[in-house]
Amino acid sequence: MTMRKKLWDRQSYLAVLAFILAGMLGACSSDSGLGTGTQLNQPAIAEDQGHDHHSDGAKEELLHTEWSFQPYDRLAGETLQLELRIADADGEPVQQFDVNHEKKLHLIVISEDLSYFDHVHPEYTGNGLFRQSLTLPTGGKYKLFADFQPTGYAQTTASTIVHVEGEHTLEPVIEDQVRVKTTDKAAVELKVSSLAVGGESELTFTFRNPKSGADLSDLQPYLGAIGHVVIISEDLDHYLHVHPVRELGSGPEARFATRFPAEGMYRIWGQFQRDGEVFTVPFTVKAQ
Repeated sequence: MTMRKKLWDRQSYLAVLAFILAGMLGACSSDSGLGTGTQLNQPAIAEDQGHDHHSDGAKEELLHTEWSFQPYDRLAGETLQLELRIADADGEPVQQFDVNHEKKLHLIVISEDLSYFDHVHPEYTGNGLFRQSLTLPTGGKYKLFADFQPTGYAQTTASTIVHVEGEHTLEPVIEDQVRVKTTDKAAVELKVSSLAVGGESELTFTFRNPKSGADLSDLQPYLGAIGHVVIISEDLDHYLHVHPVRELGSGPEARFATRFPAEGMYRIWGQFQRDGEVFTVPFTVKAQ
């Protein structure tokens, strides 16, 4: 066999191998017909500007996540069973996860128009597997963000998209002109120190009695802190899970530090607890 013949055979082999690998990766989309998704995720340190996730010796290598949903037909209002498998760069299941604010994994579920929000904590069953039941109220597209920290690794965020069959009407994302929201637990006012892209911004939530207007100082810890804040951009590309500047407190204020990474509309969900019940207040702002 001549040298030219050997070279051609090697090039042909590599071309066929590349074609096969491309087909395999294409079959692993985040919302395939089998309801599974595979993606590689870098440590999402920058996703949470209000809390420092860096630690000495933390691994910065990629992790492998696989999402699956059952049943095959995903219908609005019916229960879906979600399984999330997390493996290391070699494909071996991750065994240990650090507890972060009382949970091993925080799962945020957002509808494509930002009108639906849910924050749940899947059960860890071992061997890198988390399970959670979900009931999505309307049809359309939802994005899921999983926030977790394998032991010895940096804090990581993985995401996927799931499509649900059923009627849905997209609500417009409109900036709030008055940043006061009232629930049966509290009237909550939000002040944002800056909406400049890339700059430091402080979010200050002030809590008052919804009937008398008096300041409230009886907030209770929620997941080990005075509150939690999730911020999502209108295009669903930017996710920030922000923890308070001071972890503990009872009101009447709670402050959080963050940065808006790009121009556009963002929805801010603040979650707090009073009288043993968690309440959520959404605000919409425009960064520029």
